[in-house]
Amino acid sequence: MATLTETFGPTTIIETETAPTRPWSADFLSRHNLYGYAYHKTQSKDYYPQWKSQLSRNYIIKSELEKIGEDLKRESLDVCLLKGYSLMGAIYQDWGERFASDVDLLIAREELWKLTDILRMHGYNKKTEKKWLENQFKYVFSKKIDGESVIIEVHTQLFWHKPMQARANLMESHIDGLKVLDKENQLIHLCGNIGFQHTFDKLFWLVDIYKFVEKFHKQMDWQRFWKLATEARLYKSCYMTLFLCQKLGLNIQLIVYKAPRKSVLSVWMLKKLVSLQFLYNPQKYPLRQFVVQNLIKDSIGDNFVYWWAWLRSQKA
Repeated sequence: MATLTETFGPTTIIETETAPTRPWSADFLSRHNLYGYAYHKTQSKDYYPQWKSQLSRNYIIKSELEKIGEDLKRESLDVCLLKGYSLMGAIYQDWGERFASDVDLLIAREELWKLTDILRMHGYNKKTEKKWLENQFKYVFSKKIDGESVIIEVHTQLFWHKPMQARANLMESHIDGLKVLDKENQLIHLCGNIGFQHTFDKLFWLVDIYKFVEKFHKQMDWQRFWKLATEARLYKSCYMTLFLCQKLGLNIQLIVYKAPRKSVLSVWMLKKLVSLQFLYNPQKYPLRQFVVQNLIKDSIGDNFVYWWAWLRSQKA
């Protein structure tokens, strides 16, 4: 079975496009935000500038989060890091390895005003933008630091379709004053982000999950994980993402507890459709991407609501 590095190398999915002159093509690395990963794996000077740029930016934002964290701690606010910056310092010890376009934070809606005040005190401006179904619970704040545009996206829930009760068991993060989700909910959110939200659009999210499970699988309560994933209507996103990690060489046993019977056929179809060739560049296969986008949702009702809201947003 191919390892993660081998799968991203010239002898496997890279060859579905062209025969590159070096192990990774620039187009591939740029499309999937993997320059930092490539440098970390190879130490090649070809990837050093992008890694160095990511390292510098991530350290600037880390310092900024530490300052914000002091105020959050003083105000006893439970604010949770999501996605990229929740993983740096946890599964990414090299802060230049992981690309991050913004900072994602989760807070209870009733405490949003307190966080807004703290961010404004730190010089952030709230951006006004058109909202639709997928971002109606998100609030964007921005600031310039040393020439870098820092974006903080504040979430009051994890997904648009069904609020998850994920804030009951928050854990301390590597940044004082900020929290992270417990391991089961964190993995569900990561899987839901790449599957349910983004239809396996970027491989750097799959690298996150591969590395997360590789490090924490023995600490996970897998029965609780699958129960919560099913309740959140994210079972298929979780199953397919972990199946792909196995396909890329992750040596774990994929144990599923009480898999929804209605998901059996669609999961079988997803396994056929979400191939390594598809993952290389999903935009090359728009019809397949459309089918996957609909099959990956656990509920027909969620599909209906999504497309109804999408059509309304086009008319607005």
